[in-house]
Amino acid sequence: MPAGGSAMKFAVLTAILSALTLLGLRELAMRLNWLDQPDERKAHALAIPAVGGLAWCFALVSISLVSGLGSYYPYLITALVLICILGAIDDRAPLPSVVRLLIQALAVVLAFWQSPILSDFGELFWPGSSVHVGVLAWPITVFACVGVINAINMIDGMDGLLGMLLLGLFSVILTLAVRSGQTSLALSLGLAIAALVPFLFLNVRTPWLARARVFFGDAGSMAAGLFVAWLLVVCSQPSLGLFKPVYALYLLAVPLIDTVSLMLRRIQSGRSPFSPDQEHLHHLLQRASFSVTQSMGVMLGIALSLQLVALLLAVLGAPESVALILFLLLALTYHFWIVRAVRNQGILGRSLARAMIRA
Repeated sequence: MPAGGSAMKFAVLTAILSALTLLGLRELAMRLNWLDQPDERKAHALAIPAVGGLAWCFALVSISLVSGLGSYYPYLITALVLICILGAIDDRAPLPSVVRLLIQALAVVLAFWQSPILSDFGELFWPGSSVHVGVLAWPITVFACVGVINAINMIDGMDGLLGMLLLGLFSVILTLAVRSGQTSLALSLGLAIAALVPFLFLNVRTPWLARARVFFGDAGSMAAGLFVAWLLVVCSQPSLGLFKPVYALYLLAVPLIDTVSLMLRRIQSGRSPFSPDQEHLHHLLQRASFSVTQSMGVMLGIALSLQLVALLLAVLGAPESVALILFLLLALTYHFWIVRAVRNQGILGRSLARAMIRA
């Protein structure tokens, strides 16, 4: 693998390629009207190019091949290209949910073809005795990873939210990879972060950027979801052992808990778990007249805090059973809080409007 100086050069090259690709695709999308159009489910008032994820994936895959990472993770890279193409098609003309799920499952199988799968859940119930799932390992891996892909996709509904959440997650795992001497994994994470930075400059609201100039899009969120799912599984299995499987839940706590809670509420109301609505946490906060910046601050504050908890759990080697119980309590508390908020049409002391205010 490249030495430290070469790794830095590859990271800089990735950021430059991502920036140039992003600017080029944004201009092309504007000319071809390849835009995310506002509607009743979306908070943005203007049509925005949804090509940030395409640029991220292109830069990550391209420099991975140039740097030699392609020989370490050939199936993962191929799967990222496959699911990115799926997302790009879905951005243009939404696919039936069954077709989308089947292709996501195929991409997961391809990504893990030569990688550890989710067969060991760790010492969840008592020390010294890991939970192994045996022949169910492949079905569980596919189910869990498709769930992660869709959780990442569903959380992508607010300027800066997904990009900053990914930045925090990649940074935590990068820290653990460097600490453990996993150079190829550390390089792949460094490239993922470098490819993300140009997108953040055009997506995160700041005093000099009143609103996002580009969105990640389904192409990016699905590819990022697959990459995250692969990271969480591979890094949590004994062959690599960067962290315990239960700690991974904290790294992705906000999108996982929010998505599962929302699907349960949809099923309880007699709707499809994939039906669109305005009841994600970021939707509810904006319906309660919190600004985009305030809403993102609330969600990122929670997400980044729990990602730091995951890092501390991994470094300290905290009991897995305790970590699981605390996470389940957190998830249940959130679910019943949101159920009550929706029922009472109020959250954090503010009333919910029927629809989000466009911003």
